[in-house]
Amino acid sequence: MAALLYMVIDYFHEGAAPKVYERARIEGRMLPVGLLYIDSWVTEDFTCCYQVM
Repeated sequence: MAALLYMVIDYFHEGAAPKVYERARIEGRMLPVGLLYIDSWVTEDFTCCYQVM
């Protein structure tokens, strides 16, 4: 069975990235059942995150 990849793009409000990453550190990624995290990249100014699922 072939896998289907999704690109998820998150935009953070100014200064919100530390809170988002703190919550993810404590609670995990909180993904729905069956969705697998592959990799992610964050822009240098921490305003945008690109994720492959």
